[in-house]
Amino acid sequence: MDRLRRIWEFVMLAELAAFNAAYQTVKATVQAGREIASCAQSIGTMVQSKDDLHKKLQKKKNSPFSRQVETDLEEFLALEDIKQAEKDLELLMVYTGRIGLKDDWLKYQAQARKARKDAERAAIKQREELMENIGLAFSIVLAFAGVVASIYGLGVYMGKW
Repeated sequence: MDRLRRIWEFVMLAELAAFNAAYQTVKATVQAGREIASCAQSIGTMVQSKDDLHKKLQKKKNSPFSRQVETDLEEFLALEDIKQAEKDLELLMVYTGRIGLKDDWLKYQAQARKARKDAERAAIKQREELMENIGLAFSIVLAFAGVVASIYGLGVYMGKW
């Protein structure tokens, strides 16, 4: 369990480090006088890291093997850091971006989050259909083999082969 906890802490720190590095890039870009649009890739990294961290937290919370008391404070503080950085990013958008950029960003984030969830559901459905088709194919092959074996056994029994 201790090893599992260390792995989890490493994963959480890796996601948080990716988020913070991307945020620092955005901040440095804006402070250098460039437009916020020039660091879209870093903003995308921030969003992806945040989503990955949330998914991993949900997976960990749903795990029967996790001991939540030990890392709850660490997780809470990591999420608070992310919330603060997002607020700072929104302020950067308000003060350095075009009019309405923050509102457009929030709408876009909601749409992108919905699209990712829809894609995830579609992938799960596709995987289930694939497994069902594999099971059906296996059943057909097994039934065919059973028929062939029965015919052969009947032929041997009757002395034809």
